[in-house]
Amino acid sequence: MQVTLLRHATAQPFGTTDSDFSRKLIEKGFEQCKRVAFFCQRNQIKPDTLLTSPYPRALQTATELVKCLRDYPTPQTVDWLIPGSGNQSILSGLNALSDLQSVMLVLHEPDISALLGKLMKT
Repeated sequence: MQVTLLRHATAQPFGTTDSDFSRKLIEKGFEQCKRVAFFCQRNQIKPDTLLTSPYPRALQTATELVKCLRDYPTPQTVDWLIPGSGNQSILSGLNALSDLQSVMLVLHEPDISALLGKLMKT
């Protein structure tokens, strides 16, 4: 399976909202989404499935990507991409999708770096 990892775009800084969960994209983040969409289009990156953390900033990133790339799959939220869910949870979620050829995950730091490190070792 081809796995494309995408960190959510730039969001409101920590401490500017009631909770980390409620942080949303800022204008810079929306512009980043457009650039990522252009990159995906130019490099023919089109996953079978687009999965995202349910946190607003990740879901907004995935949604903006789909707005720019209309032939992309509808984003689906999965709890195993919530920040801090851990590599085992993410790997179990990916293993359940073994029938897919490609998937894009929109998630958070430091989870994305930890997952990438784990995947490179296997």
